[in-house]
Amino acid sequence: VYDEKDYRRVRFVGRQKEVNKNFAIELIAEQPVSEVESRVVSCDGGGGALGHPKVYINL
Repeated sequence: VYDEKDYRRVRFVGRQKEVNKNFAIELIAEQPVSEVESRVVSCDGGGGALGHPKVYINL
């Protein structure tokens, strides 16, 4: 990906570059649309150890 003398290649010395094939735009497209009546919604990432802190979205 980088030129032979590019300093960014140091990250990949002795190993291959790994690329995540799950692009966010495709993951978002898989989620169904949720219609709401309120102006504020929240998401906690599904809860549990794999979730994220609750975030609020002002619509």
